[in-house]
This record gives sequence, structure tokens and C-alpha cells, in this order.
Amino acid sequence: PGGWVYEWSRLAEQYAQRGEHRMASLVYGCAKFPCLTDPARVTAMQRQLEQFELAAKDFPVVFERRIITVPYRSNRVEVPVHLYSADGKYPSRPVLIASGGVDTWKMDIHPWWVGFTRGVGVTTLAFDHPGTGETAVPLDEHADDVIRGLADYARTLGNGKVGHFGVSFGGNFSAMSGLAGIVDAAAGDQHWPGRVVAVDRVQVDGDVDGAVAVSDHDDAALEGHRKIF
Repeated sequence: PGGWVYEWSRLAEQYAQRGEHRMASLVYGCAKFPCLTDPARVTAMQRQLEQFELAAKDFPVVFERRIITVPYRSNRVEVPVHLYSADGKYPSRPVLIASGGVDTWKMDIHPWWVGFTRGVGVTTLAFDHPGTGETAVPLDEHADDVIRGLADYARTLGNGKVGHFGVSFGGNFSAMSGLAGIVDAAAGDQHWPGRVVAVDRVQVDGDVDGAVAVSDHDDAALEGHRKIF
């Protein structure tokens, strides 16, 4: 009693008992912050997921949770993903794969995914990047395998166009996928004050090169994806 996980979990339980599942999920997310260093935080994340799924029926978009498998080194690995769409008709629109950073994961920034889905006209596929949350593989030199696998999955899910948005450390992965041509467009919020980095693939003298733009407004990510998609 009196510790970080205990106090936040106790508050989350009060919300859960009142049927305020979205708030309960958010507060359990605070309890597990910043990373899963002990069994109590692991339990808090499990309860966060339980409350999140209970809250899903009231989301303003269609929500689906899937466990997909993607190639990783010489094997395959399971990655839990959350799909947000206007109507569940995935083949009719582009897919935006999106993740948070090292301590803020897909359920923690749920409103961002709702905003992209409603404001840009995409299906959002939210995931935890390697080394965080529910993605079990480590953050190492092979982590890009998971991103490539998610992008490939997204191409078959939607209309073939794929974007990538990464928050904080996740922006490193979105920059990689954009510059490597794994996705059609990428942007990352790197937590510079009021700045969003957008990455796109462009033609320069007949060769494919990377273009990076820095904007003073967070709305730039939304507007950039509107133009590309």
C-alpha cells in the first residue's frame, strides 16, 4: 500500500466497479507505467486490456482486436494489434500502422487512433513496437522484421496503400519504414515541442529518395496523410 502500482490500480478498480471501463483502462495504464518491470505491472496491463475490451462497445468507430503472426528472424512471432475503422470494410481504404513509444503504448493513446480513423479516412492498425507492451520480441537489430511484417499484413488488409505513424521512440521505426520504402508514407511525433516529422518517398532525378519535412503543428501528420491517401 502506498506504492505506485497499488495506488493507481486501486483507483482503476473503483472506476471499473462503477462501469466506467474506459477510465479504468486508462488508469490501469498509469499503474503499469513506465514498463513491465515486475509482476504487479504485468497484472495491471492485463487488467487494462480487460477494461479496454469492455469499453470497446462504446467507441465511436468499429474496433477489432486480432493476434497476427509476422516473420521474425527465421521464425514467426505473434503480435496483438487493434484495428480501428469507420465501418469494418477494410479493403475499401488505406491502412495506417501506428505505435507509441517505449513507455506509452497502443491502449494508452487510443484517442489518437480514433482521431486518425475518423479524420483521415483510414483503417488504423495500432501495435506495440518491439520491446514494449504486448509485443514479446526484444528491441534489437532484428526489430525491423516485425515492422516489415506488419506493413505487409496491412497491404493485404486494406486497399494496398500503407502509412506509418510513430509516437516518440516509435518515430524511429516510422522514419525507417518510410525511408526504406516499406510503407507509402510515414510520420512521427518525436516529442519536439510542437513539431511533427513527416517522411515520404519521392522521385529525385529518376531515383527514389527520402524527403523529411518538419512542421510547427501537430495537425501536419493528419493533413500529410490526407494528401497522400
